[in-house]
Amino acid sequence: MGKLGGCYMKLLKRFTDSDIFGISGFCDRKPHQRVSAVLLDDDGLVATICVGIFNFYTLPGGGVEDGETEEQAVLREILEETGCHCEIIDCLGVVEENSLLHDWYSVSTCFLAKVVGEKGEPSLEQYEIDSETRVEWHGLGEVLNTIINQRENKTYSHKDERNNTVLKLVMERDIALLNLIIEDENKALNEQKAHWEQVYADNCNKFGTNPSWSAVKAAEFFKANGVKSILELGGGQGRDAIFFAEQGFNVHVLDYSDKGLDAIQERSQSLGLSHLITTTKHDARQKLPFNDSIFDACYSHMFFCMAFTMNQLENINKEILRVLKPQGINIFTTRNTSDAHFGTGTYHREGLYEVGGFIVHFLGTQQINQLSKDFQALEIIKFEEGELPKKLFYVALQK
Repeated sequence: MGKLGGCYMKLLKRFTDSDIFGISGFCDRKPHQRVSAVLLDDDGLVATICVGIFNFYTLPGGGVEDGETEEQAVLREILEETGCHCEIIDCLGVVEENSLLHDWYSVSTCFLAKVVGEKGEPSLEQYEIDSETRVEWHGLGEVLNTIINQRENKTYSHKDERNNTVLKLVMERDIALLNLIIEDENKALNEQKAHWEQVYADNCNKFGTNPSWSAVKAAEFFKANGVKSILELGGGQGRDAIFFAEQGFNVHVLDYSDKGLDAIQERSQSLGLSHLITTTKHDARQKLPFNDSIFDACYSHMFFCMAFTMNQLENINKEILRVLKPQGINIFTTRNTSDAHFGTGTYHREGLYEVGGFIVHFLGTQQINQLSKDFQALEIIKFEEGELPKKLFYVALQK
């Protein structure tokens, strides 16, 4: 991705009549200079501007005024449209939107930005008020899906055909920007795999051999509810999987680390528990390798605070829902936004921060509620663990 001061010559995308209407041509008029931004709050939610009378969703942005730099313009537009002061994290590049058919040419300089301080109220012009313009905050994947849906299903409308074409070009730009952020996060997660392999290679008991507090609590609940089979996501080196097996549960552990899975297999064999523990290498961004409705419960400890986007976490939870039996239990823990490490280290967008080489997704209450929406929430509590201490959510859900 581009950095501040070096992004303006980096062309991310060029959208023309060929993309919209399937016809060739290029408008060579002087382009409108514009800015657009993916703006994230502390919970990793994305600012979305909804123009109510057109039923149209877009990202914050607008025209560059005389005498303004692109940075000044995007800060002003964000403040006007969302009521938020912000800092620019990255300049992503430029997107050209061009229509010879409707005599339109704009060049949008695109930014990634983060809210600073408290959210305020938008300062809208009268035409924006008349258009029922408002700001909404949603997860990255949800915003992308909303904009794709309005493009595919043509849920927006404008009486003027030229403006309709401009809206189509804007949607293509917004989709390209959101996909760029998601692709960057996938790259970060891929790089984390190598980091975890090295961590496990250097320390055969990185987190010790005693079970976590959450595993002990979950085991009591599982026993009380007749659970026999457990799917564990992100089993690490197996301290919780071993504990569950010692309690008589059948455990199937998924992890993408060869070193971690090797450690689980070796320890389960040495303890005579290998008949109760199955391990499979799997990247949780992919569909779970199981048929529907086969596990009594799913458990994960600090797996949901790995370098996943909210869209990926929602997809993981949907897969968990699929493989759980009716009335199945889903228990997970994740570090929360009260944690001392939240807001420190290197910011990686959408509530992710890199601290000591580990990318951590700190989740707030709104994200926990979003992840719980397809389940019945049984218990959501906060607890602390380990040094610092880490501050976490313990979430118990039922299908």
